[in-house]
Amino acid sequence: MYQLFGRVAWGTLLPALFIGLRSFGTTPVVELSGDNTFFFPSDSFSYFVDTTAALDIDSVVKLSTKEGFFKVNHSKKGNFGYTEHAVWAKIKIKVVNDSSRYVLAAENTTLNFLDYYVLDDKNKLLRHVATGNSLPFSTRELDSRFYVFHLPHEKNKTFTVLVRARSEDALDFAFTISSMEQFFKTQTNIQIIEGLFFGGILIMAFYNFFLFLAILDVSYLYYVLYILSTLFFQMELGGWFNQYFMRDYPLISNKMGTVFFGALIFFIVQFLESFIDKRKLHTWIKNCFYITKVVGIIEMATGIFIPLKYNLPFLVFFALIVLVPTILVTIFYSYKRGIKSTRYLLVGWSSISLGAVFYSVASLGITSFNFLSIYGIQIGTVLEMLFLSFALADRINILRAEKQIAQRETINQLQENAMLLQRLNDEQKKAFGMVIQGEENERRRLAFELHDGLGQLLSVVKLNLSSLEQWIDKKNKQTTDMLNGIISLVDDSCREVRNISHNLMPNTVLQFGLMAALKDFCRKINRAEKIKLHFQNQDLNININPQIQTTLYRVIQEIVSNAIKHSQASDVYIQLFLEDNNLVILIEDNGKGFDLNTVMNSEKGLGIKNIISRIEYIKGKIIIDSFVGKGTNYYITLDTLQNNETE
Repeated sequence: MYQLFGRVAWGTLLPALFIGLRSFGTTPVVELSGDNTFFFPSDSFSYFVDTTAALDIDSVVKLSTKEGFFKVNHSKKGNFGYTEHAVWAKIKIKVVNDSSRYVLAAENTTLNFLDYYVLDDKNKLLRHVATGNSLPFSTRELDSRFYVFHLPHEKNKTFTVLVRARSEDALDFAFTISSMEQFFKTQTNIQIIEGLFFGGILIMAFYNFFLFLAILDVSYLYYVLYILSTLFFQMELGGWFNQYFMRDYPLISNKMGTVFFGALIFFIVQFLESFIDKRKLHTWIKNCFYITKVVGIIEMATGIFIPLKYNLPFLVFFALIVLVPTILVTIFYSYKRGIKSTRYLLVGWSSISLGAVFYSVASLGITSFNFLSIYGIQIGTVLEMLFLSFALADRINILRAEKQIAQRETINQLQENAMLLQRLNDEQKKAFGMVIQGEENERRRLAFELHDGLGQLLSVVKLNLSSLEQWIDKKNKQTTDMLNGIISLVDDSCREVRNISHNLMPNTVLQFGLMAALKDFCRKINRAEKIKLHFQNQDLNININPQIQTTLYRVIQEIVSNAIKHSQASDVYIQLFLEDNNLVILIEDNGKGFDLNTVMNSEKGLGIKNIISRIEYIKGKIIIDSFVGKGTNYYITLDTLQNNETE
């Protein structure tokens, strides 16, 4: 990818070129003067293709005397594509100004073997340098990623320079001849540009890695790995990897490009599958992605062992026929499917795809290397990473917007559910209130029936029995005792009917309020001497609705009843006091206690459930704290202001 890199850069920096040509047989002579830079292939460049790849320098020198053996490159094309042949290049030079030292630089960093020969005007061999990326880096005359050779500097002498190249990669002859000062100046400018390029790639990698750590989206991790694979692939193609990491391992270094390319295609597919959601793709796209990943894994694992002459053409054709079309179709299909963020992927991948196509076509020898084929992948890489970053950012914005919409919908749904639940609760409370009111009405009816019906009948019975006393013989003690016993039983029945009537409809609550009713209730319970009730009320004057007072009375009555029946308690403490406009009722017993969860989940918990329902109906709160063997505490609170406003 980097072949001809310096040539184009020099052409940009030094537009004024001077090439002095003088006929010398079939090959013109290049006259070197000042800081002029000369580019090859050109008319001064002649070549010969050794189809056997076996000719040595002596054989070539002998054969070169034949007319037409070396052909002048009038087409100015130095790209021979993938070939097993050896190509010889011939250039004649003459130093006109000896104030400068000149170098010849071969700018194709992927050449495996490169031999440099210098002959005098009598074809006598003066120098030979053998180098290439299949040989150790120490074989190079200058510490450069390019192959740089010193040219003879004797003034007004003509020399023949022969260069033999053989490579399993694309064989492209691209040379420059310039002064050393101009060469290093140009290299410095190129290194600054490429340093910015590689630095930008690293910044993108670190930036997206931090984003991955922040949001833990695996797409960013695959994107980072893809960026790093691209970075190393570009460094290997440009010769940087060989120069700085694999100087002494040329046989591995010149094949690392296939390994990095395998990683590149593997991680770009992983990124796309994660970004787009592969579950919604066509089966043939999934299959192509699967094949691509398999190829990528094989290249990463075995790329350094497969001969380049087979591996490189395969990868080029695979990229052109499978990878590029599949990804473009996938991105376009995803965009049509409604994934709007893929519009950036389409632009970015199209950019690098065009660069890859230009480079691949030139590598196959179909076209010459030019600006687009040299810089296409680099420009495409920059654009691709830029637009892929836009795509990821756009994806975050889209996901954030979708999340906000989903949150709003969820909030609306929760609000609707809350309103529905509130309506249900209101309806349940209303229904429960109707049940309670029905109970109270039925209690009142039964109380009146007992008091006015059965109570009156018992009174009449007692009156009649009392009138019998004047008719019986008072001397008959047995008869007198029997009559007095019957009258006593009737008195007891009247009192029991009166007690039942009062319990069913506590007139004390309605006439004198909750405090008086509770005092009377405690007095009656203590009179039975089954359990001791301790009542404390701090002489409260509670101004709340009589119906609520009745409900509280029923609740306390139920709690005490449960303590008598089930707790085996000897003492029950009832306290009423005000705390911040809240009526607080605290009921404690020293009974055996119970497990609240067990009772609530059993049929025996109806009493407790009824207590809780009554308190909730009057908008109060209740906390039940009970442990087996430690007694039970009931903590009831009621907002007196709220209940007054309600009523």
